[in-house]
Amino acid sequence: TKKQLFKKLNLSSFIALDFETTGLSSHSDRIIEIAAIRYIDGKASERFIKLLNPGRSLSNFISELTGITNEMLRNAPNESEIVDSFLDFLGDLPIVAHNISFDIAFLNALCERHEITKVNFDLYDTLQLARIFLYDKPAFSLSSVGDYFGLSCVGMHRAEKDAELCGDIFIHLINESASHPLQVISKLVSLANPSDIPNKLLFINLAQLLIKSKKLKSGLTKPKQYQDHYDNVFKFSGNQSVDSISVQEVFGKDGLLQHSMENFEIRESQINFGSFVENIFMDEPSIGVVEAGTGSGKSLAYLFPAIKRTFTGDVNGPTIISCHTKHLQDQLFYKDLPLLAKTLDVPFKAVKLKGRNNYICKTRFNWKVSDGGNKLSSKEITSLLPVVVWLEYTDTGDLTECNGFWSSRPGRVAFEINSQPGFCTTGVCSKYGGCYFGKVRRSVFDANLIIVNHALLLSEIASSGFLPSYNAVIIDEAHNLINNAYSQFSGRIDQNAIHSVLQNIDPSNSTYSWWNKRMQILSKTNSSIKSLKNNLKNKVKDGMEASVNLFEAIILHSIDRFSSEDFYTKKVIIENLLEEYGEVQSELNWLSTTLHDLLYTLHRIESELLKSDPEKNNYKELFLLMENRIESLKKIISLIETLTAKQNSEWIYWQEGTMKRSREGGKKLFISLHGSPIDISQILASQLFEKIDHCILTSATLQVEESFDYFLERVGLTIQSNIQVKTDVFPSPFYYEDQVQYFQFNGQNQIMNNPKKIADLVYSLHKQHKNRIMVLFTSHKMLNNTHHELRLMPEGRDLPVFAQGFGVSRYSILQGMKSNSRGILLGTNAFWEGIDLPGELLEILIITKLPFGVPTEPV
Repeated sequence: TKKQLFKKLNLSSFIALDFETTGLSSHSDRIIEIAAIRYIDGKASERFIKLLNPGRSLSNFISELTGITNEMLRNAPNESEIVDSFLDFLGDLPIVAHNISFDIAFLNALCERHEITKVNFDLYDTLQLARIFLYDKPAFSLSSVGDYFGLSCVGMHRAEKDAELCGDIFIHLINESASHPLQVISKLVSLANPSDIPNKLLFINLAQLLIKSKKLKSGLTKPKQYQDHYDNVFKFSGNQSVDSISVQEVFGKDGLLQHSMENFEIRESQINFGSFVENIFMDEPSIGVVEAGTGSGKSLAYLFPAIKRTFTGDVNGPTIISCHTKHLQDQLFYKDLPLLAKTLDVPFKAVKLKGRNNYICKTRFNWKVSDGGNKLSSKEITSLLPVVVWLEYTDTGDLTECNGFWSSRPGRVAFEINSQPGFCTTGVCSKYGGCYFGKVRRSVFDANLIIVNHALLLSEIASSGFLPSYNAVIIDEAHNLINNAYSQFSGRIDQNAIHSVLQNIDPSNSTYSWWNKRMQILSKTNSSIKSLKNNLKNKVKDGMEASVNLFEAIILHSIDRFSSEDFYTKKVIIENLLEEYGEVQSELNWLSTTLHDLLYTLHRIESELLKSDPEKNNYKELFLLMENRIESLKKIISLIETLTAKQNSEWIYWQEGTMKRSREGGKKLFISLHGSPIDISQILASQLFEKIDHCILTSATLQVEESFDYFLERVGLTIQSNIQVKTDVFPSPFYYEDQVQYFQFNGQNQIMNNPKKIADLVYSLHKQHKNRIMVLFTSHKMLNNTHHELRLMPEGRDLPVFAQGFGVSRYSILQGMKSNSRGILLGTNAFWEGIDLPGELLEILIITKLPFGVPTEPV
């Protein structure tokens, strides 16, 4: 029972704690409300609830957030009057809080101010536990986790409600944690052991309990939250032949989809679009550019001919489908393809493929964990804990599935556990059953369809070999192809990028233990390698110093261009590279010389290895690692030269400066160097479109003034006369004229930059129409200011506002709005496309400003 489980885990009694404060600093801010709730046998019993006078006025933001006003605190006791009774209430019981480091920091500061000896409480953090055991959920705020468990969140941001919600969540999370087998819990213990993080005692007690119960392969409880399982490969063993099936037979009246799909509607646009795609794929080489309106069912319309094409004669490779958003990739792979497979009953294989760095490398992860000890910080250990659990259940190895990991902001550790060249397809990973990336990459070579994103498709242009040979591509969300191409073919360098490559090479860097151990073993038997290894270590140190000197010099010469008051990253165009960087030529020369010396040293080590192993059989993995390090260093050297010396009249160059708070408390300028082709149409034409026979580019928005000319010019389809281009438009089946009323603000004073006026409009529509509203912004600042103004309206604190940028994901915001019949959603760029809110889920849309590119953007 729950009571017995809590007793065995030494949690029969615990305190759920929450503070409301004047701000985030435990030293300079003060507590304004305390809520401590004692739980006994899993039920809330006694409570300690107090408002406190902080001896200062509250900011409008804190009053708005908490509902606590200066008037409410005027006659409240100060902290010295209640501190003893509060600590007596806590006793020495375990303390539970959501993001407990915040509350404990304020508790410790309270004790220090009153010269009270701190109590070493056993600490439990529901935020950390949620990230670990609900790793696939989109958000981990107190309200989001409460929603997952069906708990009411009404009255949040007052200490008592937050503490009670936290305590109830903790009870659910204990059940979730106890549902996992010993092999999972023991790995959590192993990773957490060297640190002093919250929840460590829970993992230890759970492991001991599992051993005593002799339940080694199952958990102690049944989970309430089952994680979704995904796969990279979709196989269907159908019994029919696709050759004889027509588009009309699939999408038309009394067709296959009408019988297999609930609420299927026959759409002429879908039938015509499907026929258009089939003609492009089956006829002479050509490229189709298609605008297919919202609701035309274009994804199913192009998937059917894409599948059919791979079963016809004279086909060169699979059909590649490229998307911009993860949302569309997942929709195609997990929803549309299974539906079509069931409908058509034909055999085919599809693979969803991402870039290498999206996948975890189990070898590197295990090295990171086993070598951890005191080398891993508490923050790094905390961020890796969700990965431990996720790894037991994932079939894909795609790190984007593990939201608990990314939610903890893992920083550099994310790049130390992902797949890298030299791993995942070699003997290094064989003892871990081979890594995920190697498996999915091998699976593409007999696939009919491969679903990728634009970045991967374009990276294949720069460095081919990732995908099997192909001659047919569908590019959906094609309006984003141009921006993706600029990102792919642009160059960027900063001090951190150089340091990352150098640390990778450094034989004394503990992060890369396998590389270090191999070098140490070889050094014992080969004096030349020993000497070169020491030289490598020294050159890395010199490279680090040289890069620091270079960027300090660049900052010194550029400081007048940037201001500590700059709110956003500032971008400054560099007209003449030699003139600009002539000022720091000595620093550039020093860095260049050091990096070339490093490259020479790596080549000499490689030569020594070849002497010992000319066939590359004994040190196969080491050769791969050497090649990887040499290539990485060559790229950095080339990039520095490209962005500081090799001016190209077809490129634009600029610096980006960002003011960040330094450890000393002030602001420090960080500069990165950038360069980009001004026009990428020639690259796309020659490197992509000329090399394939059949291509579809489609989106709901491709035309400008009812013409494709602008889009065709931007993507390079007007450059070569030998490329046959066909265009068409398949309109939306929605009856906008009958279903939508459109209003445009036309007052003398524009309101698009006035958050108070926008808030007035939203509030008025909310009161008048009583249905769901979505408001789209082009800036986070305007969104935040409008959100603030809405909270100041009459009953503003009770408005069902779901605002982007307040610590919740897009999914959570949408779920929140859907759950409230009068919900108000405030969103920026993530909500401009890829959102499906049919019927009453959205009835009023307010567009505050159209999202055009920033005029100061260098390109």
